[in-house]
Amino acid sequence: MTDYNLPDKDDAPWLDTTYDEFMTNKTWKVMNDLEEAFNQVTTFSFLLDQLQEAVDTNDTQRIVDTTHALNAFYPPYIKNWDNKFLKAWEHVVKKDNAQ
Repeated sequence: MTDYNLPDKDDAPWLDTTYDEFMTNKTWKVMNDLEEAFNQVTTFSFLLDQLQEAVDTNDTQRIVDTTHALNAFYPPYIKNWDNKFLKAWEHVVKKDNAQ
């Protein structure tokens, strides 16, 4: 036991960060980045809800504005997600297959 009444690494190997080869800081980062990129889809959900409300109320200017917003946001969203996915794929999948 340590001074703080915690098991030391010899008694609890899961406390040794060198013990876990799968969940390295790099692995956690690339997977977290991928999740954050995917979570941006909520912006699409919001904009689609806004677009549906505009259609339901026949608000043509709001339809145009929301459509422009969707068209403007889509390319950088996809590029960001593709980049994060590729980094995660390279680090997690290809690395595991190379071993």
